[in-house]
Amino acid sequence: SSDLVREGDRWWLHAGDAYFHHGELEPTARCPPGLSLFQAILAVDGPARRDNRERLRALARGHGAAVRVFSAHDPVELDRAHAS
Repeated sequence: SSDLVREGDRWWLHAGDAYFHHGELEPTARCPPGLSLFQAILAVDGPARRDNRERLRALARGHGAAVRVFSAHDPVELDRAHAS
């Protein structure tokens, strides 16, 4: 599941299990091979997970700083969320 929280003019969207590495939301998605394999093995519906990740990537790109998409599975993003 995902959670959406408003903070002033910014929205925070926790992406749940849609992705595990911050590089997956970059314009050219990237993820360490071992983590990609882990996600593929655990995915109940791989195509749906990848589709959701693409939608999150588009949302993050289309709204800039107004919408902050993050995954608590990624320690880099979790640290960024705590620092903001």
